[in-house]
Amino acid sequence: RIASAVSRTGRVADARFLRVAGAGRAVAAIHDDGAAGGTHLFVLEGRGERFRVTGRSALDADGFRDARWTQEAVDLDSDGYHEVLCTGVLARGTTDARRYVLYSPRTRQTYTLSVAPNTRGARQIKWSPNALTRAAHPFRAALQHRASMALPSRIL
Repeated sequence: RIASAVSRTGRVADARFLRVAGAGRAVAAIHDDGAAGGTHLFVLEGRGERFRVTGRSALDADGFRDARWTQEAVDLDSDGYHEVLCTGVLARGTTDARRYVLYSPRTRQTYTLSVAPNTRGARQIKWSPNALTRAAHPFRAALQHRASMALPSRIL
């Protein structure tokens, strides 16, 4: 209900409460709005009696649209607060293309990993540039672990 109140168009497909620093209360929501350009994750933090959007991240990307998205709240960097890990799976044919989007409310950074088959049957792997930094190591490891759970480990 909190997330739906912020949405003017589309629908909130999934929402969950988070434990975050500072505000203490937050909601992460997957917002599906095909008419306005795809699926987004947004985070709302409690400010007194109200919630306001403090973070937003596109889940869809060029070449990766109309996916089925799920999310979970997990503490990936062991700081006692949640990060949001979204997993998208393309629903077309037999493809096993996936996209993983991790959002950190503490840093307001988004990290991504895309895995898709290429023309030779191998998989093409693409990281967001910030996921390759030293500071992003716990997030990169979490994305890689999540991908390896869904796909054969030899590809990662």
